[in-house]
Amino acid sequence: MAQILLVEDDTNLADTLEFNITRWGHEVIRTNNGAKALELFERYQPDLILLDLLLPGLSGMEVCTKIRKSSTVPIIMLTARDSETDKVRGLEAGADDYITKPFSIKELQARINSVLRRSRLNKSVEPASLIKLDNFEMDRIARKVKVDGAEIKLTQKEFDLLELFLLNPGKAFSRYELLERVWGNAYAGESKTVDVHIRWLRSKFGNKTPFSIVTLRGIGYRLDLELKK
Repeated sequence: MAQILLVEDDTNLADTLEFNITRWGHEVIRTNNGAKALELFERYQPDLILLDLLLPGLSGMEVCTKIRKSSTVPIIMLTARDSETDKVRGLEAGADDYITKPFSIKELQARINSVLRRSRLNKSVEPASLIKLDNFEMDRIARKVKVDGAEIKLTQKEFDLLELFLLNPGKAFSRYELLERVWGNAYAGESKTVDVHIRWLRSKFGNKTPFSIVTLRGIGYRLDLELKK
């Protein structure tokens, strides 16, 4: 069971979401405005936040940005807007995923399960100096990567980029977020640099790893795990 903070100002939709989320076995904390959402977040420290983009007063984007300054809690953005710009802005503000209204209850359940699963995996993987997934191994201290016991030579930025993906499996990153996280705020180059480095990583690993770097059209990239059962 997870504790979920639901921030939605449409009463009918919020009622429907609370009913179903509770039916799935989770606890729901609910509010209809951004300022109260921040207060409830500080008080309860929920496992996941469902956050409407368009809220009266403090917007969902502002709430997300403020929470991200102190927490990595999973955030799924609920938005009536389907433009690439809004999706990218949401991801850059720190949202882990987004879902466009109207959406099916089954889709929402799948998104919640996926984000919670990813969050639990991140908590178990992130502190470790060694990331081992099936035949793949990354030594974060020695900065070495091996596949089937053979070392794969990576440049500094290739390693940093892959490490970021592996510590956040399933999370969508915009190109600009990847530039900021890997190259830093001082980098003045183009976002195409990210595309080039992704292409190099793919060429070095081929289909030999238990993960793949997926292109999200108009947005950026995501690493998907394909672990053997």
